[in-house]
Amino acid sequence: MRRFYYDTAGSANPVQMTSLKMIVPMSQVMFGTDFPWGDPSRIAMGLAQCGFTAEELRGIDRDNAIRLLPQVA
Repeated sequence: MRRFYYDTAGSANPVQMTSLKMIVPMSQVMFGTDFPWGDPSRIAMGLAQCGFTAEELRGIDRDNAIRLLPQVA
């Protein structure tokens, strides 16, 4: 499971994010919304309430994806 990447679409709540954090490194988690069906602001607000550090949130929001896809930086 550690070699896969995970997005936050539909799961930005403390129960699911805490469980994911116990299983995989936060470098494998990326911001996702399932747009146009998901609501990006709702996902972002949910993530803010999951107890992540500022560094973890920055990674989820941007840095992890940039590390995986440096050409989009």
